[in-house]
Amino acid sequence: MANYDVANARISGFSTFLGGISLIALILSINILTGRVRDPSSIVLAAETATVVSLLGALVLFFSSTVALVSAYTDAGLDLEFSVKLARRFIGTGVVLMFWGIGALLLVAFGLTLQAAAYAVSALGASVAFVVIRARLGKAR
Repeated sequence: MANYDVANARISGFSTFLGGISLIALILSINILTGRVRDPSSIVLAAETATVVSLLGALVLFFSSTVALVSAYTDAGLDLEFSVKLARRFIGTGVVLMFWGIGALLLVAFGLTLQAAAYAVSALGASVAFVVIRARLGKAR
């Protein structure tokens, strides 16, 4: 039998921590996007849009996971096991969006150079690795 109180506390702390990282990345992206003169090409605008939308989406998902966990304790009739699973799904999707946003931010920050593309691809690869590892751990349970 799983101890859902411990899982709730760990997931709440983890989602708050990841929400903070997303917020910091969003603030950095706003500083980078508005802090220098740049060429408003379509690729740069697409990367900036991907950065802001991905990081905002990640923030919403991280804080929604915390709400899902808290509501299981405060609302009558909500299943605790379902709330923990829902929060884990929110966090998984939020992590992928966070990595995508950071990859797009790296593209914009380093000016669409080859080095920036390598960093962005590694950030996207990290999100794919996260999904694969999470899927394998889920099958092991």
